[in-house]
Amino acid sequence: MATKPFFIRAQHIFELALQNALTWKMLLTFLRCTGFVKPAKTGSDSNNEDAGLPAKNRRFDQRKRTFEDPVADQTKADEEFP
Repeated sequence: MATKPFFIRAQHIFELALQNALTWKMLLTFLRCTGFVKPAKTGSDSNNEDAGLPAKNRRFDQRKRTFEDPVADQTKADEEFP
């Protein structure tokens, strides 16, 4: 059985993002499964919960925000720009 083409799987990721249902773990898993990201090499911290994950300062913001919030922020910044 053949796997779904990349662009069909990517479309599902975009649909999840538009529904505010995409998590950084899901996106990372997609990127790893498609070969865009290689798994991190783990050393002695293999029992660590965060082993194999990006550093916390490199992860996506997981706050629940609607798409309108960043648009409103950008609109406000555009209005205040000299």
